[in-house]
Amino acid sequence: STGLAADFQGTGGIRSAGGIKFGTDTAAANALDDYEEGTFTPSLTFGGGATSMAYSLRQGSYVKVGKMCYISLRIELSSKGSSSGAAIITGLPFTSENLAGNFSKAGMAFANNWYGSVAGTQHHIHTVDGNTSAIQLRRLDDGGNYQTFTNSHMDDNVDMILCMTMRTA
Repeated sequence: STGLAADFQGTGGIRSAGGIKFGTDTAAANALDDYEEGTFTPSLTFGGGATSMAYSLRQGSYVKVGKMCYISLRIELSSKGSSSGAAIITGLPFTSENLAGNFSKAGMAFANNWYGSVAGTQHHIHTVDGNTSAIQLRRLDDGGNYQTFTNSHMDDNVDMILCMTMRTA
């Protein structure tokens, strides 16, 4: 048996118990054996809390091929509430792979109400650390040091748009 089950009538597609292998490669580790699309609801916390936070919009979507997952999300606040501390986006659909010294980087655009205190030549370096399902909102300052975004960097009606690729566990 080849492990191949096919329905050429278009009702069930083509399925392979061992995944799809290309060329002469026979290694199971190299087989494409996972594809998924879906949605999720991201959340924002400050110092782990979200006291009195109110959203105008929260939406997320993903496409996962093998271990690679492309994520896009948008969070609009109507009130950031009263929690304070590090800004973290939670609720990602997958946990990241736990690779020593490696993390996934997220690119983010802030549509409005991002305070001028983070302007200039500083770079946004939002990351998903290994073995987590949360995005740490960080920046690289002019001196090359990581700084954490906090509630004090955002206004009540901040609008965040993020796209990233991460390796999943």
